[in-house]
Amino acid sequence: MARKSLWDAIEDMKGTGMPWIVAGDFNYVTHGHEKIGGDVLDFSAMEEFINCLMEAKLNVLKWWGHKFSWWNKQVGLGKIESKLDRVLVNGEWLSAFPTSEANFLLPGISDHSPSITSVGINCRGKPKPSKFFDMRTEHPNFLEVIRDVWEVPVDGNPIYRVAQKLKGI
Repeated sequence: MARKSLWDAIEDMKGTGMPWIVAGDFNYVTHGHEKIGGDVLDFSAMEEFINCLMEAKLNVLKWWGHKFSWWNKQVGLGKIESKLDRVLVNGEWLSAFPTSEANFLLPGISDHSPSITSVGINCRGKPKPSKFFDMRTEHPNFLEVIRDVWEVPVDGNPIYRVAQKLKGI
């Protein structure tokens, strides 16, 4: 019963029109491959959770790291692992923060994996290299544009001044 009231509360958030994120232990998997060991899956509870996500128009945020976010700290035949923890976002979130992502670390003292959500930056990406197109040098005003930008005074250390002038070009 308590779980149903949580699903209802999540579904009620869908009409805000604002970006929102909800993260944590939802205690249910959405697919059979998200659990290893233990009791047979409760498919009706799993279906209620999936319906909640669909009704609330929530998506699982792009994630990487440890596949299972919970384990019972046992080994051998008694070991159970599941993907219970999630970072969920709505479409407005994805539009506002398209490069956000979650990283699930290995469990430490807890039986749950800690997660780190990065918002607005791609922590794993490399800076994009600058590109120079030779065809620009053939433009009749090429040297004039370079000269005009290069002559504008810029305050700061030499590296900063060069960077700003390159941006200006």
